[in-house]
Amino acid sequence: MEITHLSKPEKIYHLAYEREYEYREDTELSIGYFLTFEEAREAKEGLKNKPGFCECPDGFLIEELRLGLAVDWKDGFFSESGPPPKDAEAEYFDLPFALSKPRSR
Repeated sequence: MEITHLSKPEKIYHLAYEREYEYREDTELSIGYFLTFEEAREAKEGLKNKPGFCECPDGFLIEELRLGLAVDWKDGFFSESGPPPKDAEAEYFDLPFALSKPRSR
């Protein structure tokens, strides 16, 4: 079975928030998905002065997503294991890579 697209592609917008810290785990929030960029921007504007968000108002990200397309994962994936990053508590990591994208080494 070949996967091309599931329906006519349409755009949606994902509003996320990220904040990095030196002394604790970073904050990564998925705030919501919106039908228009304007709706996502309005949601961001409504949150940027709220507690937590106002301390780092540049942490918002609006990402455009296309629905109905099977792009990066259409050929499956492979996992590459190796030593953990220096600050990781685990003994190894398992990182998936899309087969349709070239690996960088």
